[in-house]
Amino acid sequence: MAASWTSGSLTRSESLRFEQVDGTLTVAADGRQTSSSGYWQSAPTPAPSCAVEITTTVESQSEETLIRARALVQWNAASGALLGVDYLLPCERTESLHELRVIAEPPPGAATYSIMLLATNVGSSAVRWTTPRLTERENPPRRPVTVASARLPANLDQTIEFNLSQIAPTLAATAPQHPDIVCLPEMCVSWGVNGGPRDVAVARDAVLARLAEGAIASGAIVAAAFYEAADDGEVYNTALLVDRRGDLIGEYRKTHLTTLEILSGVRAGTTLDVFPTDVGRVAMVICWDMWYPEPLRLASLKNAEIVLWPYEQDRHVAHRQVTARARAMDNGVAIVGSSQVGPAPIIDDDGNILVELESTDPVYATLEIGGPLSGPRWPQSPPACRNRRNLIAGERNVSLSNAIAEWSVPPGQ
Repeated sequence: MAASWTSGSLTRSESLRFEQVDGTLTVAADGRQTSSSGYWQSAPTPAPSCAVEITTTVESQSEETLIRARALVQWNAASGALLGVDYLLPCERTESLHELRVIAEPPPGAATYSIMLLATNVGSSAVRWTTPRLTERENPPRRPVTVASARLPANLDQTIEFNLSQIAPTLAATAPQHPDIVCLPEMCVSWGVNGGPRDVAVARDAVLARLAEGAIASGAIVAAAFYEAADDGEVYNTALLVDRRGDLIGEYRKTHLTTLEILSGVRAGTTLDVFPTDVGRVAMVICWDMWYPEPLRLASLKNAEIVLWPYEQDRHVAHRQVTARARAMDNGVAIVGSSQVGPAPIIDDDGNILVELESTDPVYATLEIGGPLSGPRWPQSPPACRNRRNLIAGERNVSLSNAIAEWSVPPGQ
């Protein structure tokens, strides 16, 4: 990037100071409230087949000021009309420094782009950016991923042993369709068995062995959820993710428990991880998690591309369709649902239901993930909202999330 940047504020403010020294761009203030201010620079749009990768760091001794600092790429037509906005998102964080990065695709018709480094209400602190580094790179294409949803066969005399014995054959039956990922339901071990969660909980290794066998037989990455009798003496509602070779990729423990689970002594999980696989970045949620916005939002912020969603049964089909489609659309993630009873959808990252599991016959769909997201992705606010995942991180207000946490009331109070 050129050494000279234009500096200024959205409103005239004599309390601001701008300095450009040795590749560092600084905005400082005398303590008074200020509007968005900072630096910007424009350049011609790269070739249509290319994207731009932009990285910078932003530093401030005030954590609150640092949270409000942002960097973005604004795309414009030759007429000056705004065509889109992409935000640089944190890839590394400390209390006083964020490293920001974006890979942005020029929207159709873009003639120029502007890199903007902005801070709001700097107060008595200062915000410093390193001069952004820009690299043109080939535009990554969307990638096809074949996914499947399957359920276990029913049996008049359902037992834990019977359910365990059906996991590998159910997965193996999908092999002729060559899926990349297969999702089995929640409670895949205890479905149809009398007793509460503690009565039907099994050790993780018992389920892992059956999933590993099924993964090898199907040639797919596989997932399923069950009540786990953990080594710490607790019972969790746990989902396991296993690769094509039968090795454990990772686990997720249900974070949003039903009232029945809470009263039965099930322990909630506290983390949600996103796992790199040979087809993309995969997260898992379980049943009731989908009714809350936080799990899918966190998965998206951690750059998940596919979210696997095992659940038991669906008594509220209309509500589920609206909720799950909205989660996919809001967060730019595909969702693969699997239930033991009732329809279970496979949803693309634009919120479209591609197919639904309605019997013991598995269903399949090919998702297009990664690469540029065609837009506008939020029709109600075009044209700037081209990339949902980028936008929700760039424009979300964390103060409301903090307020939600303060107002949360533990069950039973």
